[in-house]
Amino acid sequence: MPRLPRCTIKYSPLFSAARAHDFEEPNDAATNGPGEQRPAADAPLRDTTVRSRRRMSALRAINALPFTPSRHQLRVDSFERDTLGSMRRFIVGVCCACAFLLVSHLLASGQAATLLSNSLGRWVVGNAANCGAAPALYTLSVANDNVVWKDGLGNVDIERIDVNTPMEFQTTTISSNHRSGPAEKLGTKWTYTSPRAGLIKVQPSNRQAFLLTRCP
Repeated sequence: MPRLPRCTIKYSPLFSAARAHDFEEPNDAATNGPGEQRPAADAPLRDTTVRSRRRMSALRAINALPFTPSRHQLRVDSFERDTLGSMRRFIVGVCCACAFLLVSHLLASGQAATLLSNSLGRWVVGNAANCGAAPALYTLSVANDNVVWKDGLGNVDIERIDVNTPMEFQTTTISSNHRSGPAEKLGTKWTYTSPRAGLIKVQPSNRQAFLLTRCP
């Protein structure tokens, strides 16, 4: 009877001892004589099992080591962090600029809607027929957050702004320089309101109220 060809099995760490044993070539005791002994096949199996265990232990030891990124990976991570940081700073800067412009616009709009800002210009005591009379003519302006009144004779009164709203503005006299007539007393309080367009009611703290009419 012809013998089967021998096959050589290369053991790897992926095979267990039992599976390696399954691929072991058959024993030739059937073809040998009755007095021959069975060869010891357990020795190579034990050596292969030991080598496999050592390899598996080495792989587990390598997998247990902490991950150390390469220099290229470190450069990529650093670039990504710098890029994200720059984008964040750019977005924050744009948001702050937009918020500043919005607040400035709101403040400017609010200031434009106040009675004081709408009352700058020439006024006269009484009705518009007195606009040609220099002693009764006043010019209202704002300088350094103060109200400045200047009449046709060159008298100048400076009042600090205490209240400034769309309905009224209130001031306090801090300087009064009159070329003719008595000057205003320092600390005098003034309240300005508008009964209707083109008309201002002035209420001093030390005398009766009077009306101002806008001059063309």
